Amino acid sequence: MKQINTASKLVKAWIKNKIGVLQPVILAHMVTFRCNMRCHYCDYWRRNSYEMNLREIKKMLKDASDLDVAIYTATGGEPLVRKDIRSILNLVNDYGFYTLLITNGLKFKDKNLNADIVTISLDTLRRDRFYSITGVDALDKVIDSIKWASNVYDVCINTVLHEDNADEVEELVKFADECGVYITFEPVSAYFQGCPDIRDERLKSVALKLLKLKKEYKCILNSREYLKLIASGSKFNCLSNLLIRINPDGELIAPCYDISFVRVGNVKTKSLKDLLSSSKYKRGVELAKKCRHKCYLLCYAEPSLVFSSFMYAIRWLFDFFLKMQ
Repeated sequence: MKQINTASKLVKAWIKNKIGVLQPVILAHMVTFRCNMRCHYCDYWRRNSYEMNLREIKKMLKDASDLDVAIYTATGGEPLVRKDIRSILNLVNDYGFYTLLITNGLKFKDKNLNADIVTISLDTLRRDRFYSITGVDALDKVIDSIKWASNVYDVCINTVLHEDNADEVEELVKFADECGVYITFEPVSAYFQGCPDIRDERLKSVALKLLKLKKEYKCILNSREYLKLIASGSKFNCLSNLLIRINPDGELIAPCYDISFVRVGNVKTKSLKDLLSSSKYKRGVELAKKCRHKCYLLCYAEPSLVFSSFMYAIRWLFDFFLKMQ
């Protein structure tokens, strides 16, 4: 069973990291920068890049499998604009990764995608706001995709919080509950000039509200520890080595896009093992440890919290099995 295999890899990774081995857990593959939305808190769609072909992606996946990476995330941009996305996910499945597909929902009507969880972005339930945030008048299409996908896949809505939608969290939680899907929230990460933001006090109040809602609504996947972290305004010990971030062209970035990052090398020409053991990569990991940027990106914060506490790790594994049955 894939869940058992994934849990086994996560336990081994937890032990390795505790004894000082930089063991990665998640392969975050930006399969493309291209996107059919124009979200105002994202600038990936403005970028142009070569995109690895299936042969090159297969090499990367084999390298990651050999390193016992447990989870693969297809992200972007919008992964579904790639005509070969089904073939990519089939390759991922062949290597036994637990697979997350992150999509905006506009093109999502395929029953045959190998994904264990489908995350669909939805930041508002108001048509005018949706257009203002995404640049497209397509709220109904995304809502239809969520409802359709909920009958085919395990679905999680992801909402990026900023000043324009912080007043909608309860509406969004109730919507997810009615659709029978999960939901996560994460604050916007203002990593480029002109990116929208959210005031600290407002963010703290939203986190406290979500903590209350979580007692009633089981659909909220954010951990209590994560929400308490945001409510307190504290920083977390960023274990960036848990996540391998690969650009569409195969370039490995450490630690993330939010701070001055290191371009470590390319998985097309070097083995992932060699890249992760390089001085460049280790410099990126150190940058994350010294980071003064107060971000709460889910893909970094939640894994870092899990791998910092034994009791939290046990609870997380229990919840993982319970929710993914």
